[in-house]
Amino acid sequence: MKHLLLFACAALMALPSGATVGNDTIVDVKNAHHVLVTSSGNNTEITISGLDSDPGYHYHYFKASDPDAQTDIEEKASKWDFSIPLKRSSNHFSSDIVCGGVGFGFATAFGLPEGAQIDMGNSYEIFFDLIGLEYSSSTRKHTFSVRFGFDWKNYRMTGQKRFMKDGTNIIIDNYPEGADINFSRLHLFSLTFPFTYEYHFTRNFSAYMGAILNFNTYASLKTRYHNAEGERVKEFYKGLHQRKLTVDLTAGLRFKWFGAYVKYNPCHILNPDFGPSLTSLSTGFTFFY
Repeated sequence: MKHLLLFACAALMALPSGATVGNDTIVDVKNAHHVLVTSSGNNTEITISGLDSDPGYHYHYFKASDPDAQTDIEEKASKWDFSIPLKRSSNHFSSDIVCGGVGFGFATAFGLPEGAQIDMGNSYEIFFDLIGLEYSSSTRKHTFSVRFGFDWKNYRMTGQKRFMKDGTNIIIDNYPEGADINFSRLHLFSLTFPFTYEYHFTRNFSAYMGAILNFNTYASLKTRYHNAEGERVKEFYKGLHQRKLTVDLTAGLRFKWFGAYVKYNPCHILNPDFGPSLTSLSTGFTFFY
């Protein structure tokens, strides 16, 4: 195996300047000063150092022979280090700058007073993971990641109860007698930092678990109904004293670009000194890009 790889490298370097390179070619190197091919277990590495045109050139190729593994490439030219694609590798872990995904799910809340209920069918969550950093093992079985994104949660109450603001406090009270109820909802917007561990059963199927750090930057209440006289009433409140920092516990499954998730937030959504002690649960689907 070592001789075949060395022969392949030598043949590649011996190509004339006008030769064409196949679609599977990773790099075309001519007149290298030093070529080192090593094989250890399931791993094979090729290191090329120095060119006639650039004595400081350094190229490193790593490949794990596990069927589920991927090829990690690191290239150095002169004093600049860069990776393809945005990747740095070692014998054990490689790091990638990655895009995230979008998720949609249904939400509910616990800790409401008797007679009040959040309608999970009409309460929803939408979130985006914009960008992140992944660390993957050489076999691609284990992945650790941190991402940045944002999240909207909308908790909609059903029945004869509504969200209200009484001074600085958030309360849950009855609608006026004879009211024709439309909805009453609590809205929460957060900047999110998910920290996850993912295990890959196969190349396309994996499971993950982790924690999401939420910076809850905005919250509002909105209620709409018609009173006994038929007049439309709209109530809107901000400044709800939401908890600025909460943590979601999350787990999910992923198949290629599609997944399913569940989140549980054991922290209080609102500061208990100013409102009910609400915790939340959400579940839904994710689409990775």
